[in-house]
Amino acid sequence: MLFIIAGLFTAMPAAGEGNIVLSRDYQPTGVSELPQVLNVGIPLECGRYEIRIMGQPIITKASLGMVADLDLYYLIIRVGLTNIGEQTIGWLTPDSFEIRETYHGRVYGTYKMDPIISAKIAAGFKLPAFYTQIEPGGSIQTTLVFSVYYGAESWILTFAPHVFGDEAAKTIEFQIPQGLMQ
Repeated sequence: MLFIIAGLFTAMPAAGEGNIVLSRDYQPTGVSELPQVLNVGIPLECGRYEIRIMGQPIITKASLGMVADLDLYYLIIRVGLTNIGEQTIGWLTPDSFEIRETYHGRVYGTYKMDPIISAKIAAGFKLPAFYTQIEPGGSIQTTLVFSVYYGAESWILTFAPHVFGDEAAKTIEFQIPQGLMQ
């Protein structure tokens, strides 16, 4: 459902889903210093993981008939995850990944990863889903998909590896390379 109120809107997600909520009281948060851009292929350590961007991120139009007027897009990021620890890593939860859009040094939107679309797109590329267990020294490549609004100056990806039954031990943030519009 979508409610238009004096030029501001609130997107009401289905039960159990969280997505975009803007209201009259919304204030963008400042970013004191933007994190580094993680270029394609460069690994970044986060606890028992190493994460890397595996290719140019893609921004493509979402085809959702009931909300087509909202100009929703999918931001698709292909990542590599490596277990640099000594134990098998259990399933990552969807809360492990979040993307924030920035304009003029301020964060204007925060978006959770869409776990269903991420898993479906990964399967379409014959890649494992983000929640695949990783043996010590093992790696996977997968896709992360976020429903976003197009046009951000930059995107900041937060990786806070939550494993079912555990809390995130460490969190890292980095800018992703500029998305290629399709």
